[in-house]
Amino acid sequence: MATTEEIKNEFKDAKEMLAEAKGKLETFENDNDDGKWLKTLRSKARTGKLSDDKRDEKKRLEEEKTMLDQAVETRTKEMEEWGKGYVSSPLSQVTTLLGT
Repeated sequence: MATTEEIKNEFKDAKEMLAEAKGKLETFENDNDDGKWLKTLRSKARTGKLSDDKRDEKKRLEEEKTMLDQAVETRTKEMEEWGKGYVSSPLSQVTTLLGT
């Protein structure tokens, strides 16, 4: 069984990785060169006003966004799985242990 310090460190690391993934996705979505440009390209694609090179750029940006979305989803699932591993302990012990 893991020590209290090991559990705290695992939880802290998992939270940091999730926060980092969410931060990268948020940066992408709010950045004029990526997320906002992707929204513009999608809008132009709907109206049929997209050149071949712009279609390639749209595809690249969509792939990047998909990768970031998947990273957030993966980290979220890891956090959920991590938490399930400690569910066998009484909740009061886990919350006291983690300081939550």
